[in-house]
Amino acid sequence: MRKKESDLLRARKKPAAVKTAILCSGLLLFVVSTLRPADFGVKFLAGWTHAGVNYDTVPHINRLGFGVGFEAWFFKLIGLEVDAFYAVKGYHVNGEAKDHDFAEINFPLLLKARLFLDGASTLSLSVFGGGAYSRFLTAMDQDFDQHDFGIIAGVSLEKRWGKVGLLLEGRYNWGLRYQSDEYMPYRFSFKTRTFFLLAGANLHF
Repeated sequence: MRKKESDLLRARKKPAAVKTAILCSGLLLFVVSTLRPADFGVKFLAGWTHAGVNYDTVPHINRLGFGVGFEAWFFKLIGLEVDAFYAVKGYHVNGEAKDHDFAEINFPLLLKARLFLDGASTLSLSVFGGGAYSRFLTAMDQDFDQHDFGIIAGVSLEKRWGKVGLLLEGRYNWGLRYQSDEYMPYRFSFKTRTFFLLAGANLHF
C-alpha cells in the first residue's frame, strides 16, 4: 500500500517538474534571444558648455569642453557608458569684468536606452542618465570639498557608416554639493548647473 502511494506521489511530481523545466527553458531562450554580441564603442566628444549655478538671477557663462567615453551595448536597446570629461564651469557676477570660472574633470556612469534604431542599425536615437563624480582642477574655497557629485541626463543622435559613427549629443548636469570658488571679499556658495551641446565620433569594434 505504501509503495502504491509513493508511486502515485512521484507520478504527480513529474508533471510539475516538467512544467518547471519547460518554464525555465523558455525563460532562458527569451534571454538568449534578447542578447546579442556586445557592441563596443569609443567616443570622442567636444563642444559648447553653458555653465551656471542654482540661482536664476546669476548669469551663465559659455565655455568649451571635451572628453572621451567607452560604451557597451550588451542588449540591442540597453547599454552602459563611462566617460572622462574636461569642462570649465562657473558663473558671472553683474558689475564685475571677470567671470568666475573653474576647471574640473568629471567621470559619468550612464545607463543608455535606444528609443529608435533603423533596420540597418545605422541611425539611432538614445536617451541616457546616471551619476558623475567630479574633481576640481582649479583651487576652490578651502572650507568646501574639492569635488562634487552630480546627476546627468541627456539625448544622443548617431549616424553610422560601417565602424565609424558621427554623434550629436545634449546633456545636462545637476551638481549636488554646495561649492564656493572664493571667500574674499565675501563667500558665495552654490550648486553647479551645466548644459552641454557636443559633437564627435564613435569608433565601434
